[in-house]
Amino acid sequence: KENKFSLKEFFVNRLRRLYPALLFCVLFFTPVLTFIYFPGINLFEDSLLYIVTYTSNFFFSGNTSYFDLAQELQPFLHTWSLGVEEQFYIIFPLFLLSINKLKFRSKVSIVLLAILVSFSTTELVSNAAINTKFYLFPFRFWELLIGVLIGYLLFEKRTIDNKFSGLLSLLGFFIMLSSFSLNINLYKHPGISTLYVLFGTSLIIIFTNKDTHLYKLLTWRPIYFVGLISYSLYLWHNPFFSIAKYTDLNSKIASIEYFLDFLIIIFS
Repeated sequence: KENKFSLKEFFVNRLRRLYPALLFCVLFFTPVLTFIYFPGINLFEDSLLYIVTYTSNFFFSGNTSYFDLAQELQPFLHTWSLGVEEQFYIIFPLFLLSINKLKFRSKVSIVLLAILVSFSTTELVSNAAINTKFYLFPFRFWELLIGVLIGYLLFEKRTIDNKFSGLLSLLGFFIMLSSFSLNINLYKHPGISTLYVLFGTSLIIIFTNKDTHLYKLLTWRPIYFVGLISYSLYLWHNPFFSIAKYTDLNSKIASIEYFLDFLIIIFS
């Protein structure tokens, strides 16, 4: 079979895979948030059209900071990243098609240049405009393009696969874990501080193979299962925790009666 890329088929398949789960999650939580008189319901209702059209990053950039305490009352604030990703998947195939016929080195050079331009633009944005560079696509383009660069390298099999692969993949894994304990300046994110996490992720992607210990860990059935449902977990975790914090569920979770009451609210 001839290997051809269909832009239309790409978009349709992506919508089929992602959109039903997003729509169901929104339809499920909308009446729940209304029923419990959720304090952020007005802003949530204003954001609905943006959420279901993958443009919520534009809405939230002008209405709320991701790092404010008030973000706890925005159950679908996390959908900003879906907006960035889908905007990338609209622009990137066109970008890819425009350079597809070039030689490997030329394509890599163009991607590297695009990374540099996007990263430099992000660094030039002032701290006062933290919402702009956190939420909006042009300032996230370089992060996604690093993944594209790795994809090119892996596709061309121009990566190093030797006795150090196991150590390098584990190094990437420990870098990822250690990032949770870092005191990152939020006003510098995304930016130079983000490179630490991206470096660790890159090591994992490039050097993890079937012979490494990390591969065996990541393909362990419980972890593999979490990976399979990760998109659904991502969609549902933020609304659930927003409601939990509002209803003080965190401090009363040990009470079976209170937990059952919460379930009744959810499913009534």
